[in-house]
Amino acid sequence: MSDRPFGRMKVHQRLLLALLAMLGFFLCAYYWDGSRQDETSRALFESILASEAQQLNTVLALDARGLETYALIYSWSDEMVAYLEAPNPDWWVKEVADTPQMFNADMVWLLRLDMECVAAARPKEVLAAPRAEPFFAQRLRSALARAVFGRIFIYDGPVLWELQYAPVQPSADAQRLTAPQGYFVAGRRWDPQIFLRLRSLTGSDFRLVDTQRLAALEPMQGDHRSGVMQFAVPLGGSDAQIVAGLVGTRASPMLPLTHNQLAMGRRWTIIGLGGAAVLALIMCILWISRPLSLITQALERNDMSLLQRLSRRGSEMGLIARLVESEAVQRQSLEVEVRRRAEAELKLAQREHFLSTILRHINGVVLVISRDGVLNLAEGRELEAYGLRKERDEGRSIARILRGQDRLAHFEAALAGRRISQEQRVG
Repeated sequence: MSDRPFGRMKVHQRLLLALLAMLGFFLCAYYWDGSRQDETSRALFESILASEAQQLNTVLALDARGLETYALIYSWSDEMVAYLEAPNPDWWVKEVADTPQMFNADMVWLLRLDMECVAAARPKEVLAAPRAEPFFAQRLRSALARAVFGRIFIYDGPVLWELQYAPVQPSADAQRLTAPQGYFVAGRRWDPQIFLRLRSLTGSDFRLVDTQRLAALEPMQGDHRSGVMQFAVPLGGSDAQIVAGLVGTRASPMLPLTHNQLAMGRRWTIIGLGGAAVLALIMCILWISRPLSLITQALERNDMSLLQRLSRRGSEMGLIARLVESEAVQRQSLEVEVRRRAEAELKLAQREHFLSTILRHINGVVLVISRDGVLNLAEGRELEAYGLRKERDEGRSIARILRGQDRLAHFEAALAGRRISQEQRVG
């Protein structure tokens, strides 16, 4: 038996160790393959997520560009400057009243420097000048302190407004450096129509959330397994005040497909590893059964040389081979001993038959008496001449058989080889 730990292990222990090793290898490979595919899927998801976030910002900027262009064009006008000096309602109706719908605006205001509303209009509707500050006047003042061109978001009750403002200046001021004569403000409500338009452009579903919920959201996040992406865009203005958040959710059809493809590759990897494990198990079984097969062949062929070669192995198979070899040697020795005894018994039986035949036909008497005086054997044709009978006297004491001095003397004389007369014979 080998002194190495592996050599001292039993066959079932080796098989169990091999199975555990294959199971451990299979689990490690499964975990490694899953981790690698998960990392690949996550990296792809993050790339697509960043691309989608950039696309969303671009769409939002382009969607707001119409309102910005509207404010910049109509605020840079000599007619607008003249209207602030001397309001002409006919000009306002003719030149401005039909323009809001062209730029997706819900309302426009023309303000003096003190925030007094000079004129206002909705799509195809001119409003009478209220001669009062609009609801966003205070926010506009704080925004103007930062930039004369800009945008603000403000709630008017439950309605969120996006307002684009610009200073009213003469057209000769190409650089827009002269002092403002007033302010032109174009606004739009964030109603379901905007969300539908954004959905048609990006494929995402949008909703508004308050600032508290917005603070708990990441700018972009999602699940790379399901492909669901979520974007959170703060809605603030030139005054750096965030009043709401725009949250978009989109399920990318490509990411689940890619993840499924990776999962399919993982399944094939698992199948391959499982096949390798089964093959390894078959090899392990063959590795164990091969010596047993050789031992069986050696026993069938009675080939001791093969058993001797197997018994030299320092393993359990070697021990089995040595035990089988020892058993085979003992069996051969027993067979030799059985044959020898059978031959001896045959010879003894033949000798006994030969002697019995001689004793039955010999002229005289053959007596076998033990040291205790017991007649063990009585043979011969002349037993009756000595007064003996085989069936009666064998096993009896010779002293009881030969009662009386005459019979004893007669018997001793017969044993001494003397000739006995007819008168001396006993019946």
